[in-house]
Amino acid sequence: MLLSTKSVCFTGLAALLAGVLISCCLAWAAEDDKKPGEAAGKPDVPVLKTEPAGQPKGDPFAVPDGTPEQLLKFIESLQKMQPENRDKESVIAFLHKAAGAAVKAADKILAGTATKEQKTQAVGAKFGGLALLMRLRDKAAADAIERMPEELTKLGLPEVARDVHAALLQMQLRATVAGEPGAKTVDQVKDAIRAFVADKPDEASAGLVYLAFELFEKSEKTDQVLALCEEYGKVLAKSNDPDIGKLAKLFEGTVRRLKLVGSPMEVQGTMVDGKPFDWAKYKGKVVLVQFWATWCEPCMAELANVEEAYKLYRDRGFEVVGISIDDDRQALDEFLAKKTPPWTVLSDIKEGEGKSKHPTPEFYGVIGVPTMILIGQDGKVVSIDARGPRLAEGLEKLLGPAEKKPAEAKPETPEAKPAS
Repeated sequence: MLLSTKSVCFTGLAALLAGVLISCCLAWAAEDDKKPGEAAGKPDVPVLKTEPAGQPKGDPFAVPDGTPEQLLKFIESLQKMQPENRDKESVIAFLHKAAGAAVKAADKILAGTATKEQKTQAVGAKFGGLALLMRLRDKAAADAIERMPEELTKLGLPEVARDVHAALLQMQLRATVAGEPGAKTVDQVKDAIRAFVADKPDEASAGLVYLAFELFEKSEKTDQVLALCEEYGKVLAKSNDPDIGKLAKLFEGTVRRLKLVGSPMEVQGTMVDGKPFDWAKYKGKVVLVQFWATWCEPCMAELANVEEAYKLYRDRGFEVVGISIDDDRQALDEFLAKKTPPWTVLSDIKEGEGKSKHPTPEFYGVIGVPTMILIGQDGKVVSIDARGPRLAEGLEKLLGPAEKKPAEAKPETPEAKPAS
């Protein structure tokens, strides 16, 4: 991620609360899938036995009267509580009570005389509690979370209000891309993001746009990615923030990559032996440009696929150029020593240096690996996603059907001879 998480750091407590409670729900709900007669057993973590200071005895969800510190400790205690029963009804009831208690405690802090840091923590707890209640189909919670930015502005917390607004839009964006029931349409979310960025192209808005970029790219919504990058690349480029400037360059590169099909591609860099790479030598050949890294498991799976294609087509004019985006040169060298690909590998990182600054991945906005770009004999790109079977399909169109090499004949097993 190019941007820091400073703009949404207040959600840390909220994420922890919601994450713990949701994981509890999944864990205990899974008990229902056990075979009939199988004992459910007791929770691994017992229900909370002791109440925080100032909390009425007997009801662990009763919000105490106390200082902001005591109320924050109460909210923290909710994260450690577990339902006594594992059936779904009990778990859902538990989640409602815990999330509701967190929201009420947070409201008490916000209504009192607390420090800005304490109020920020309370905002995170309230946001997390309301988000969890929304997952439980609580319509009132959905309305309440929508009102939070305006309410926080009135409380004199405009910066926190903007962070909440960004977090709310992030949540809506994730739901939309995932196709969750009742989620807003893509156009509705994009309109909301557009208005948020136009109001102030700061780190919060840049982080929101970057999330949209990531989600659309992962879900292979290429048209949405291209439209987003074209719209916001120029807007973010006006920022004086260096991180936002990097994001703008990433978007510019992504536009280049997404528009590569039918156009030539330029590849620059240094080979792992330190010699300069000569792209002109590949003129007239079918070339696969493979962006990869040693730490990337999908890349390792693709290596086997590329090796098979290379064996079948290398004698017919097929070449591969691997571009490593590794930041650890030692890890790359150790990998290549064990498994040296029969094609050229580029890397600009040297032992002891920092983050890789290879010109080609940056120029084409490559942030995810493996990225596989297939180029025809005329030097024009035919595919920007030549992964898996798409590589074989592309090579067949360019070079004809693969000619499987005959398997090596296995030596015949000698017939058994009778004992003499």
